[in-house]
Amino acid sequence: MGRYVVSISSKGQITIPKEVRDRFKLRGKIIIVVDGNEVRLEAKSLLDEFDDLIIKDLKTEGVSNEMLAPRLAKRKKELAEYILKELHEAREEEGGLTLDKLEKELGHEKV
Repeated sequence: MGRYVVSISSKGQITIPKEVRDRFKLRGKIIIVVDGNEVRLEAKSLLDEFDDLIIKDLKTEGVSNEMLAPRLAKRKKELAEYILKELHEAREEEGGLTLDKLEKELGHEKV
């Protein structure tokens, strides 16, 4: 286990040491988790990008604030399983879903 001493700027910013960023592939945004008296950093996953949309849906469905966290985790797991299933099927089917088809369907131009 490594320990690093970092400074907090007047704006509340810290610099995560390069060794740590590289080891845990921390890029762009990260998640700060406060658990009791502990603070930890987590890499933000692709599924984390859907949090706001899923939370909005859950609130529309009447899910209480106390139940948001477990229901969010359940929905993200269901979403991951669905995406994985679709990707496996696309790989097996000729003419299945491809990135090009998805971009065309969404009206996105190739990057």
